[in-house]
Amino acid sequence: MSEVFIRVLLSLCLMGPLYCYGQVQRKWEIKGYIKGMMMSTQDPYHGDRLLSEFTQTRVRNDLNITQHVSLRMDARFSLYGGDLVERYPIIYQTMDNDRGMVDLTFENDIMEHYSTVFNVDRMLLDVDYNKWNLSIGRQRINWGVNTLWNPNDVFNAYDFFDFDYEERPGRDAFRFQCATGDMAFVEFATAYEENHDPSTAILYRFNRNGYDWQILTGNARGNWLGGIGWAGNISDLGFKGEIRYSYFHDDPRLEYGMVASLGVDRTFEPGWYIGLNSFYNGEMKNPLVKAAYSSDTYSSNLMGGSALSYQRALALQLSKQFNIKWNSGLVLLYADGEQWVVMPSLNYSLGEDLEALLTGMGFYGKSPQQSNVFLRLKWSFSS
Repeated sequence: MSEVFIRVLLSLCLMGPLYCYGQVQRKWEIKGYIKGMMMSTQDPYHGDRLLSEFTQTRVRNDLNITQHVSLRMDARFSLYGGDLVERYPIIYQTMDNDRGMVDLTFENDIMEHYSTVFNVDRMLLDVDYNKWNLSIGRQRINWGVNTLWNPNDVFNAYDFFDFDYEERPGRDAFRFQCATGDMAFVEFATAYEENHDPSTAILYRFNRNGYDWQILTGNARGNWLGGIGWAGNISDLGFKGEIRYSYFHDDPRLEYGMVASLGVDRTFEPGWYIGLNSFYNGEMKNPLVKAAYSSDTYSSNLMGGSALSYQRALALQLSKQFNIKWNSGLVLLYADGEQWVVMPSLNYSLGEDLEALLTGMGFYGKSPQQSNVFLRLKWSFSS
């Protein structure tokens, strides 16, 4: 994917309002949100509490050029301020690390205690026709089926501790999907990354005996991989799982690595949900892989670490929908025989487009121990 193509695509997205002006049929749509969050974070190195604030505006642009061709661009503008920026500015400097072919993330210190980050995390051309779909550009390729951990999400693995980034990061990629039958399709994707060889994989999804299945294989950063996933039911229990094997041909310390997750869940009346998830990461036996998971030392320790950096973990999820306005949740996680994580949350709808969230993260047992509290207000809009 060339830099010229992405610049042209960006220009077309930004020209959406001019293109649609005066048209009878709406071809350009804007939606997004504005949110502000207060954070009380325990410093794992000094033990005191750091108070910080975070404001973000996200805008999604969808431009329908024809019945089958569309353009999309999503951009985020974030403002960080407070004790974290003052004491650990390196955290926000690392946010300027754009992994794409073209750098579309920009970080700037506007004053002593404030930092801004502008990021374009979706920018793609989409062609949809009959049984096939083609998308080129920065996009999210979601291949996971399980609830908390997704080993088969080889292009866009995410950290569920990062609860405030619902959309998840995008990758500069070429993706082709083709329906092969009822509830079955093939998907091929190639992702491009600066200073690395392209990552390419193919996925086949189908339904058999009441289960949704997926089989995938490919090559990511020079390592061959293969995986299988499923989602179905055992009596009244939902049953999901993913297993991925990787072959590290250039590292004799770990020739093969397995990453797996299994989960069961059930919904009860009135409004109760319970889920149990397990996770195993055999790749963590490799010192190089382990170092890659925790390469960003400051942000990992300050925010509690990455959920993917565990070797073994078990998590219990509980949620209760009290009414149309109130919803609560709780995640209890036990990892590597030494760490407990407690994540309670309470969500309240203030209106059709306005909601408040109070959540926390407590990390105990493994040093450094810490507790974090977040209060967020979010307003959504659309044109």
